[in-house]
Amino acid sequence: MPKGHPVLVWLEEVMLVAGKSLLVSAVTWCAIGTSRGGPSAVTVCVSVALLLASARLADCIPVFGQPAEEKVYSTFREFWPRYLAEHREPRDRVAHVFEFFGVAAFMAADSGRLVAFCLTIGLGSLITRLLLHSPEPRLEGKLMYLIGGIVSQVYGVPITFALGYAVWLAFDFVGHAYLGENAKAAAFLGRHYLAWALVGQAHFACRVAANFPQELFAARRCAAARATAGRQA
Repeated sequence: MPKGHPVLVWLEEVMLVAGKSLLVSAVTWCAIGTSRGGPSAVTVCVSVALLLASARLADCIPVFGQPAEEKVYSTFREFWPRYLAEHREPRDRVAHVFEFFGVAAFMAADSGRLVAFCLTIGLGSLITRLLLHSPEPRLEGKLMYLIGGIVSQVYGVPITFALGYAVWLAFDFVGHAYLGENAKAAAFLGRHYLAWALVGQAHFACRVAANFPQELFAARRCAAARATAGRQA
């Protein structure tokens, strides 16, 4: 578990992630200038379709060379059971519903943000498969910063996209560290499988939302049990 108050840890993550995205956007602004307007309807539809199909598409991409030793999952299909195994804590499960649908609603409120969001996660999922042979940690995540920073600058939403993306990742990190209590496992997934973890969150949030009353009841029971245990300790 990270040291420090959860709010301070969350703020630190927000500033770190937003800073990286805004740095890319600033370099893009220097290279191509100001925004050229919002995306077309076709661009929006294609980017959303890419995000929805990214897990299946990634599994169809050929692998170049032997996967790196630490990359034990070669397909999203193999990765999915591990994702589910790291999301058994009832409070963390409910938190993921609010995390994903919250960021999805925020990004969808602007077509430029939505395209940047979908391309960052969708292309990141494909890149994860293409880079299975690379042992460098967080390479996929760095390329996702490039995609999001460039696309958001092109469509004139660099600040709001960076903040939305940063808040999402920060809530996910803090949730795993303080609710799921599996920060080490989350860090492993983030080193090589960030995009697949975010795509997995979309699938997972829909699954939990479909059974939300029961999931919320389990989360409330878990919170009450931990509060009782804390008072008795």
